Amino acid sequence: VKDTVDIMYLLLKNRSINGIFNIGTGEANSWNKLISSVFSAMGRHPIIEYIDMPDNLLHQYQYFTLADVKKLKNRLPNFQFSSLESSVEDYVKNYLMADSQYL
Repeated sequence: VKDTVDIMYLLLKNRSINGIFNIGTGEANSWNKLISSVFSAMGRHPIIEYIDMPDNLLHQYQYFTLADVKKLKNRLPNFQFSSLESSVEDYVKNYLMADSQYL
């Protein structure tokens, strides 16, 4: 979300860049990488239990996503996305695990 806000701010500041953009890293990641990042941010060893996909979801689940970000990279060539690991760490430590009156 932070990267998306940064991109929106850059586009707002530079009104000559306009259009509809896919916003994403352009890099595919796995659920294993995501959950491993969550455990790492909590300082814990990953414990992952796999279960079969329910039959009623087999043909409805999107198994692979990858944003086509050529247009975005063409317009904002110097923008660097945060890594999955650092983004998850920020979210887990500063929001999920933080003492907050809002949690």
